[in-house]
Amino acid sequence: MKKANIGLLITISVFAIAALDGCMSSRVFQTSGTPQPAGIISDVQVIVPKGTFDQATEVWYQENTMSGAIRSALIEELKDYKKLGPSELTIEFTVTGFYLRSFAQIFWFGVMAGSDSLVGNIAVKKGDTVLKTFDVSAKGSDSAWSGTVLLRLSAGGRADTLCSMIAEKIAREL
Repeated sequence: MKKANIGLLITISVFAIAALDGCMSSRVFQTSGTPQPAGIISDVQVIVPKGTFDQATEVWYQENTMSGAIRSALIEELKDYKKLGPSELTIEFTVTGFYLRSFAQIFWFGVMAGSDSLVGNIAVKKGDTVLKTFDVSAKGSDSAWSGTVLLRLSAGGRADTLCSMIAEKIAREL
């Protein structure tokens, strides 16, 4: 019996290590503007320039309602940080890259399927004047186990996580 318990403990430990390896990361770099806080933001717009995605990626982007997910995540985080309200300032998020693996890709190809990612530029604007810009990105692990162990197999769940990671960091930076 004790050997079975040790085996179970080792198995759980391996899955825990895989889960930690499966963490996602995000980056936010201010590329222009003053280091002072921007102030209260009144609205968020998401822009996807024509030709940003190939046809398959465009379908994934639309199926996962990414523009709405990005906007919702930013608004939610701005509310949490008490940076959303009436003002002349807006955020414009321009999507420059997006990749989301399917369940089959994660299950069958694991590391070779690449990693989920969302990349863009954020401009804090007052009317037509850009006050600050940021380069932002969020990336999932290449690990096949990251989705399995952390229960992030659904594409929508992983997509929402990418949006939330960027939104939380940008709200903090503003």
